[in-house]
Amino acid sequence: MSSDDGEKPPPVTIEMLFGQQWAWVCKDTSRHYYFTDDWNVEFYALLCHRGFITSAFAHVLVPELQTQYAVLDFKDVHLPKNAAKRCRQKQYRLLVDARETEVFNGVEKRHKRNWMSRRYWALLKAAWGGVKVPLADSTFQPHTFALVDKDTDEVIAGEVGYTIGKVYTSLTGFCGGAAHPSAGLIQIAASVRYLETCGVKFISLGHVPHADGSMKYKADIGCKVLPRADFLRLFETGNSGEVSVRTAEVLSAHELIQDHHKAHAPAKQGDPAEDAARKGCPQKPAPEANHAPSVAAKDPVAGSPPGTSAANRAAH
Repeated sequence: MSSDDGEKPPPVTIEMLFGQQWAWVCKDTSRHYYFTDDWNVEFYALLCHRGFITSAFAHVLVPELQTQYAVLDFKDVHLPKNAAKRCRQKQYRLLVDARETEVFNGVEKRHKRNWMSRRYWALLKAAWGGVKVPLADSTFQPHTFALVDKDTDEVIAGEVGYTIGKVYTSLTGFCGGAAHPSAGLIQIAASVRYLETCGVKFISLGHVPHADGSMKYKADIGCKVLPRADFLRLFETGNSGEVSVRTAEVLSAHELIQDHHKAHAPAKQGDPAEDAARKGCPQKPAPEANHAPSVAAKDPVAGSPPGTSAANRAAH
């Protein structure tokens, strides 16, 4: 574990998270890794609230204030046709905050160099149900999502993440490999739509896709790359308050994805009278002869999320 210049990362303290010290930390893009041996769940939640994404290395936590972030806006979510077809055929179910031990076991089995240790998992479990962030009007709450094969009842893909205020951050996840093609993308797309319905403003996917092709799935699903300064400005618009993520839900992945398509379908031009009726406006009189016809207004998109830019899978 070392910083870009080969030096050991510096410790992070609570004093560094406020005032002029915090401003300096944000501007210093030569550093992004820090460390702490404080495993207190409230300190961890405060780090999350400031925009750090924290992994574990041996007996210490390694908060990272990334130089770039992969961000997912709901309107940009895209599921490839082959994945959408498989989702429709298999009728997968999405479980929210249920069978979470199976999700963790799937992560542990899938990743040979798994930074999410059992101690880290215990830290998240200690915050199950939500923890108030110290010195902030915000709630930290871990979550899991599990994609289940309806025929076998097997958890074939899953994700661990958390909400901080009204932003969801994906930490890590797994998928079933060749036996269940596209399961990971289906799980992400269904989870993202569910989070949108709960009031989440955007999704942080953590690390950006790499030039060598690793984490390509993030680009496939529609993520954007934001530099640190832009991300933190966006993050501050959503890291306060809390959202009501309904736990122990069992949902149809296909129906969630279809619902997303309907909510974000492009507006269509239609008959002016029908458009006016939908908007509750009086119809404009028809143009007089020899005048060019008026252009029909576009319908509003039902359920459009706020115009914000939007699972590690940050540490996949």
